[in-house]
Amino acid sequence: MIPIKTESIPKVFWDGLGSYVYGYRDKHGDWDYIGKGVGNRVLSHVKSKGFDIENAWIIASNLEDFDDGDDGSAHALETLLIINHKPKHNSVSGRYQENIIMTSLRGLITQHQDAQRNNHTECAETLLKYPDQFSTVGQVSSTTSGWKIVSKSLGRSTYVNFYQDTEEGFKVEIQVGRTVEEGPAIADQFEESLNERLDLEVVRADGRTVHFFVEDEEEAVQYYADLTGA
Repeated sequence: MIPIKTESIPKVFWDGLGSYVYGYRDKHGDWDYIGKGVGNRVLSHVKSKGFDIENAWIIASNLEDFDDGDDGSAHALETLLIINHKPKHNSVSGRYQENIIMTSLRGLITQHQDAQRNNHTECAETLLKYPDQFSTVGQVSSTTSGWKIVSKSLGRSTYVNFYQDTEEGFKVEIQVGRTVEEGPAIADQFEESLNERLDLEVVRADGRTVHFFVEDEEEAVQYYADLTGA
């Protein structure tokens, strides 16, 4: 998993959280610390208390929405209790349920970064950046949710897929499109070969698909090129 670079988190991300409640959990899921703040306040404890940013959670965000009168705090507490205890006679989860988000900081940062991405442009730029390595492209799939590059068939209805950068890195996938009987045996050969050649975790996603993640873009592209013979 690629480490979070706190210095690269933009101000617009912190502004989007508004007034929030945050916390740090230990490896057992118990709370080490809970506090409130605005901006990048949650990061202040990384140095002062030695906390790991990977264990940071945003419990509730945009709490300024509760400042609607004398009963704002009551609405906040009611919402939190309903969400936690789920009373059987409550038909809704409280007035401000969208504010009680209980989400890891990493998850929120990823959501924000993904929302800023233009997948169509990103895919085209990747292809243009590595014309030789992607000389075997047969198909490109680009949507608002992501993109992937698919090679021409390597024979036996086998393809190499290259996926956009994710939390885990760029995904390189070998997909065998043969029948249920033949496909797994071919995938077995690829899995065995990759495990021998690569110092990476090779995952058998299903009977006919093998993939691995690479953090460095140039290295990932070269794996794709090697597998396709580009």
